[in-house]
Amino acid sequence: MRNQTTSNILMVRPANFAFNEETAASNAFQSRDRHMTAAEMRQNAMREFDEFVARLRHAGVRVIVADDTAEPVKPDAVFPNNWVTFHQEGLIITYPMFAPIRRLERQESVVNTVLKEGFDGARRVHLENNEARDRYLEGTGSIIFDHVHRLQVEEIELNVALDGVNVMDQRINSGVNSNVFTSVDVIDEVRVITSPADAEFGRGSGQVLLSIKSGGNQFHGSLFE
Repeated sequence: MRNQTTSNILMVRPANFAFNEETAASNAFQSRDRHMTAAEMRQNAMREFDEFVARLRHAGVRVIVADDTAEPVKPDAVFPNNWVTFHQEGLIITYPMFAPIRRLERQESVVNTVLKEGFDGARRVHLENNEARDRYLEGTGSIIFDHVHRLQVEEIELNVALDGVNVMDQRINSGVNSNVFTSVDVIDEVRVITSPADAEFGRGSGQVLLSIKSGGNQFHGSLFE
């Protein structure tokens, strides 16, 4: 029977973490920090990485750390989930990446670090040849797999606006979205727009547009806990 989850995590210690100029146009969650030098950013990234590894191990998680190489420079090396997955039946899959600079992250040394820890890698599937045909598959973190019931739950890009103002709560600055609460008593109209949505509505392949009722001179509504 397949396990629902794992107690093992692969993490790549970044050697040159930085703002990625090549992916900035397509990554809305990336921002440039002008308060730190490049050297300070690298040092902070490595310090935070080591602290996170220590906390995970203290919590009983088996963390496998692979060290990024200084050359070639790979500013996003800390995100290996975009280019490789390890499966419990001994399958390893490597994926095609859109940005050429991110393709440099596919290092056999990282895979070998996992194999040296006793993991089975009898089967390999190489999908990176699809890059020559402009076909890409990355962002594996956007899918949650239910291994027991053999189901998958995929994130759907959704934008919610209240009178034209985005009311999505960007928690921990990583694209984890949750609707900011709005009482149903104040809603006058709800419009749902499915893909494709006009650019005027901003981010998201689906749009939920809410309009507030006009005001009056009387107080009324619902009371709840």
